[in-house]
Amino acid sequence: MSNKNRTGENQMTKPRTARIKAAASAGVMLLTGLGIGVTTASPAAAYTYLGACNTAKYEGAYQVPVPAIKTASGKSSACYMHKGANHAGVGWLQHTLNACYGESLDVDNDFGPATKSALIRAQREEGISADGGYGGETLQNLVWTNPSFSACRPAAG
Repeated sequence: MSNKNRTGENQMTKPRTARIKAAASAGVMLLTGLGIGVTTASPAAAYTYLGACNTAKYEGAYQVPVPAIKTASGKSSACYMHKGANHAGVGWLQHTLNACYGESLDVDNDFGPATKSALIRAQREEGISADGGYGGETLQNLVWTNPSFSACRPAAG
């Protein structure tokens, strides 16, 4: 009697594969329960944050201003922000939400409840996680505007 099925697969390896997958899932659940983060995103979705945004920088082929963080080596867009932030990066987000997503925010550099609500609407429009927080997924999926042109462009373009 053979251990192979109609397609030639070895049936003995299927239970072992299932056990390995179950053990891996249990390990991830244990680490998550202990408060240890586990990244399972694809390389394209992986994003390492340097800290909270505190300024703005020009990014991409279209040189659109996006929220950024000051680092020892310059400025980086690898940052996050949420309600309560107050800096130029918030102002550029507000400007973009107005120009590219039809919002009517005061561009006051203050990430308040109106900015959060507007960001949630833009995140929904782009089909991404609509949590009202700004990070890598939002940077990569929103379109941005530069004061020197009226078109809305991707930051990564």
